[in-house]
Amino acid sequence: MCDFVVRPYANHPPIAVDAKHWRADGTVDNHRHKVEKLDESLGIKQFAYINLFGTPDQACRYLSQDLTPSDRMHSPVIEVPGLLNPQTGEILKDHLTALLEWMGNQQ
Repeated sequence: MCDFVVRPYANHPPIAVDAKHWRADGTVDNHRHKVEKLDESLGIKQFAYINLFGTPDQACRYLSQDLTPSDRMHSPVIEVPGLLNPQTGEILKDHLTALLEWMGNQQ
């Protein structure tokens, strides 16, 4: 259902993380099923879909549980298009910062 669960702080709700290695835009066909199962079993309501490789010109997407665009501050889902630039090996700092800020807002 997900690759792992993180709890950034002791009093923070858990976040399901699904790590990807997309070569093209990723799609999540079974997200609704994941939401229902993880909420039932662990009370998880937040999801992070994280791709390993991306480029600086791509932007993180903040989504609703229906995977439609959502307000960043209240979004239960984030899609990170990449954390590493495959050509240079550099960390995509804007993407990492967006992920960390989103995680801090999910309380």
